[in-house]
Amino acid sequence: MRGFEPEGGMAFNKVKSFPTRLLPLGLLLLSACAETPETPPAPPAPPQECAKDLSYLQPQLVTPYDKLDSFMGPGVLESTLHKPIDDSIEHGGGIDRSIEFVGEQVQELKNELANADQIRADDKKAGMTDEWIDSYLSAVRDGVTLNQGFLDQAKCRKARLKQSGSTPSS
Repeated sequence: MRGFEPEGGMAFNKVKSFPTRLLPLGLLLLSACAETPETPPAPPAPPQECAKDLSYLQPQLVTPYDKLDSFMGPGVLESTLHKPIDDSIEHGGGIDRSIEFVGEQVQELKNELANADQIRADDKKAGMTDEWIDSYLSAVRDGVTLNQGFLDQAKCRKARLKQSGSTPSS
């Protein structure tokens, strides 16, 4: 049975699964105003306020809380939602490493969802029920949500550091 565990302070990681799938667990909007030669450039807008943890994502999760909690492991979802993002970034090796690693996780989870039919067929052959497979794929969608939220918040912190003239730790 597949499960989810936090690793490296990241929001959502998948452990080894059938047959040999291995998945570990951005809407940083950049806008520019058109400038005319007569208008001096506007000062850059300060980056949005960064969230302290991922609890703001809870309403966006699609898997029933108890099922998601069981896929991730008892209590892991709660600690994932409420762990300070700064602690996760530090544990993950710094902002740049966290952005790189979690960005890869988001893409891998999206790839898994893109191959949902094949996963469903493989899991059926392995004896998994439709309900289990549906819950699993729903949990993967939530993995995208959690990881993307973490990625957005890491990028937010990096932008704020850049604006303040500090260098993010890597």
